[in-house]
Amino acid sequence: MARTNSKRLKIDAQIFEAEITDRLSRNGSLANLLRLEKERRAIPEDRLQFVGVRNLARYWWCAQQAVLVSRIRESSFFGSYIYDRIWYSYLLGTIDDLPKSEEDLLLIGEDISREDIESILESRSSSSARSRRRQSTSGSPIETPTQRGISDEKEFAEKYPTIRWNYSLGQYVVVGVPDGISDQFTYEFKSIRNLYISRFTKPVATTQADIYGVLLQRPNKRVQLRLIEDNETLTIEELVDLKRVEQTVERFTNVDSGQLATPPSVLWKCKPSVCEVRDRCDIKLV
Repeated sequence: MARTNSKRLKIDAQIFEAEITDRLSRNGSLANLLRLEKERRAIPEDRLQFVGVRNLARYWWCAQQAVLVSRIRESSFFGSYIYDRIWYSYLLGTIDDLPKSEEDLLLIGEDISREDIESILESRSSSSARSRRRQSTSGSPIETPTQRGISDEKEFAEKYPTIRWNYSLGQYVVVGVPDGISDQFTYEFKSIRNLYISRFTKPVATTQADIYGVLLQRPNKRVQLRLIEDNETLTIEELVDLKRVEQTVERFTNVDSGQLATPPSVLWKCKPSVCEVRDRCDIKLV
């Protein structure tokens, strides 16, 4: 049964959150914790272990990029992993303070169950959800693609409760937060320029929703692609594809293990403005 602690004061929670952030952001702390965690799991220090769901799904954009970015950002996803385990344990009332030893810190959250995560998710308000905002804003002409994506999601995406958590998938611990979670489906929203780009974005978005569907045990996925130039939103509603998830994990693992990935299907994916790891890549086209 999920545990709750309704007597905790908001100010206490704010203080504890600050303590977690301070502990994990100390110089070298996160790197040392990651090293100890891999040692505890009896895996080589240089083996990729903590992966973002989005980066895993990006295999279908460019496999080599997906793996290289995952390696660069592993410590960040590990930071989310350890933070969530500590914070949710606090919310569930199983800890009141942080242990002094790093080894004990890594053990926090071992007893968090799927039911506990569902309980925290259920407690999150979705009163303003289930429909997109209808206000229209043009967005600043100097917004970056990332900034535009964030502002478009705030304006146009449907609103559902969500939660960030981690799960075992293949040889990895995958960390992620869907754009939304309902009782029956996981929801993903992407803002893209036009229908042409959707050919390359759709496989990533649907796979991302598939992965979340498997991890969160939801039978369906709902994906929306907003086409900026057409002021239109494409909606995809399908059953979660387990085979797609298994295929993604297997192929990602092969590239991570040293198999050379197939080069991207179009030259522009390798341009500096599109690929942040092209200088480290052995298959770049330009």
